[in-house]
Amino acid sequence: VNVAILALKLAKALEKDHSTRVRIGMAGLLHEIGVVKLPDKLLHKEGSLYQAELQLLRERPLLSSETLRSVDREYGYLSRIVAQILERRNGSGYPLALHEDEIKPESAILAIADFFEAFVHKRPYRPVLTGYQAFRELTADEAQRFGQDLVRGLIEALSLYPHGEIVLLSDGRLAEVVEINPSDLSRPIVRILESGSAR
Repeated sequence: VNVAILALKLAKALEKDHSTRVRIGMAGLLHEIGVVKLPDKLLHKEGSLYQAELQLLRERPLLSSETLRSVDREYGYLSRIVAQILERRNGSGYPLALHEDEIKPESAILAIADFFEAFVHKRPYRPVLTGYQAFRELTADEAQRFGQDLVRGLIEALSLYPHGEIVLLSDGRLAEVVEINPSDLSRPIVRILESGSAR
């Protein structure tokens, strides 16, 4: 559910049309359905995973895709979208190591939402990060797993200071947020409003 909500916020920020948002929302809600085919002990294991266990986890999009393939033909798109949710634009994803143009746009949006959600929630094998730390991880991504357009869109969609927001500065002046500051997410780039101050 968290992944679906985050992905829908991003899709809205990217001004995706209604039918695209419906596909993203449905796939977001069902993208982990294949996890039921994995052993419980694997899903709750503390500490490092063995290579074979890691490989099983990496194949879960295919398990979900296989499960959803049996759904009514009207929803056939679900199988194709969830199969690619762990793929990355630079080919570093899995299970198929697809590259940028091979990945469905809906899958790319869900991929970054899934990545962010995984970082801000505790997992048995690693500690939780704050939203700020997760954003720092995304903005420092030199390998460009997701692409600047999606990183920027997610930051704007989830920012404490969304584009267009009116903020009160420490000196009492009012300003409008015009851009996210990737080097310091807590300090957006603003335009001072000439209409005065809050004093």
